[in-house]
Amino acid sequence: MTRSPFESRTPDARNRGTRGPGGGRTWPEGLCRPGSPDFERSAKAWLFDLAPPRWRYEEVLHRHPLELARMVVLFLEVELTSIRARLLATRHSPHPTVREVSGVYRRECEWVATTVEQVKLVEAALSDTTGASFEAPRM
Repeated sequence: MTRSPFESRTPDARNRGTRGPGGGRTWPEGLCRPGSPDFERSAKAWLFDLAPPRWRYEEVLHRHPLELARMVVLFLEVELTSIRARLLATRHSPHPTVREVSGVYRRECEWVATTVEQVKLVEAALSDTTGASFEAPRM
């Protein structure tokens, strides 16, 4: 079996982590815990890895990691909606290629859904550490 250059993006490798408060969601693997000296730095680096590359050039996002987290949640939620729509559209396709690729869509859907939950954990932790009380309205 040929290994993909994106092997690290397989569901197992991408979403390992420790259980979050309450045992539900998982804390992202390799991300420093809230309260540790490098938490904000590691959170920003992780969030920028999930965001579109051009966001790294937005200085305001470097200064406000909580807003970066909120934007990443929105970005991933749109991605998740798109993947689910494609899965529905291909559900009854007779084409073998579409059936074969649908597994990729399902795995990506699982990864994005898990990652959204992880980003929400980081967002809550950043909110607690920064003391930010401003909440932009969600649409």
